[in-house]
Amino acid sequence: MLTLNEINTFRSNARYTRYQCIKLTPPKFMQPTSRCLKLMKSYEQLRSQPYDDQTGRSTSHYCPGATVGYGHLIKNRNEFETYRHGINEFTASLLFESDLYKYIQGVKMEVLVDLTQNEFDALVMMAFNIGKNAFKQSTILRIINGANTRNLRDAWNQFRYSQGRVMRGLINRRTCEMNIFLTGCI
Repeated sequence: MLTLNEINTFRSNARYTRYQCIKLTPPKFMQPTSRCLKLMKSYEQLRSQPYDDQTGRSTSHYCPGATVGYGHLIKNRNEFETYRHGINEFTASLLFESDLYKYIQGVKMEVLVDLTQNEFDALVMMAFNIGKNAFKQSTILRIINGANTRNLRDAWNQFRYSQGRVMRGLINRRTCEMNIFLTGCI
């Protein structure tokens, strides 16, 4: 149970549960935790050879959805030529960090309310997976910013489809992200 002094300290910038006070921070001052980054890499899994993200099969020719490393979407044929013979883990990590930056910035710019660290981590994970534009236009973002009163869990679960089909891997991923958002637990 919190002491009265602890409650007063965090009263203006925290969320309360019966047993704890959780500090809130403006997203512009936040960074994802190392735990978040490790989890994201585990979901993306290192793929040293280019593959088609929709099928998971290796590809020797550029196709929309061609991916390499930790979920790096290859932009065009020219970039595909750079990675066609594969990459090592160091290069994959550099690509991951470079790609991740725009999603972190997207969450920082689009979320207008203070967040807990676990909420920020979950939103970065979601944005990375669905894309910056989909995140920006999502009901999830409108709910968090207070512009929509729909159920957050239902909105989150709308992103479990790939090419019109519900995918088990996306169900698992959305469940994990929602658990992190709500409780900080995987």
